[in-house]
Amino acid sequence: MLILSAAPALAAAHHLTMVLQTYGHQVVAAGGRNEAENLVRSVRFDLILLTLALSTTALIQRLRAEGVVTPIVVLSGEAGPEERIAALEAGADDVLGAGIDPAEIEARLRAAARARNEARAAGRAAGGETPDASLTGGVIRVGDIELDAQRLKAVRAGRVLSLSRLEFRLLSELMRRPDEVVNREMLLKAVWGLSAAPRANLVEVHIRRLRGRLVGPGELDPIRTVRGMGYQLLSRPK
Repeated sequence: MLILSAAPALAAAHHLTMVLQTYGHQVVAAGGRNEAENLVRSVRFDLILLTLALSTTALIQRLRAEGVVTPIVVLSGEAGPEERIAALEAGADDVLGAGIDPAEIEARLRAAARARNEARAAGRAAGGETPDASLTGGVIRVGDIELDAQRLKAVRAGRVLSLSRLEFRLLSELMRRPDEVVNREMLLKAVWGLSAAPRANLVEVHIRRLRGRLVGPGELDPIRTVRGMGYQLLSRPK
């Protein structure tokens, strides 16, 4: 999971980040409330981790009012039941008290993300939320881009894209996670089967080539570089 951690005041925050990383999660630390809000609005995280402070409840309410559906878990420390209840009523998915083992915290984070994803899937099945990416007959669609994995064919706005097999695999990985940040390590493993890059700019070079194939005259670049984190394939390029 890609986790936003806005928990700088937590004494064990650094240790918790290390634990989450050992479980394979990517943790992005926000220096404060304003930075956290800016990141939430620009990056699609799998989960948001907050510490309970005077402004936490207001932040959760604001994010939920703006339509942010990302799971939010609050570390309450020594806060009393009133504060914990307020965080839940504001829209937090879970509130964890003091003294919880980091391994249990990691399990609770996964449970919160799973519950939120299942609820969203149920809403889609009931005719509610429409996903940005659709899969029909083996064809993935994100925005105006279509990818047929069986025929090894990619099309943007009716224009057939001339892609190498490697570029096709790279585009496929991005399209399977629309609007999510896919980090460099994930791409290296999925596309090249590597745990480490033989050259520092391997991913960057091929992303640049893929952009050249995707963007025609008058078209917007659908790939967004998130500095220090990875790449997003935008369902609605800006």
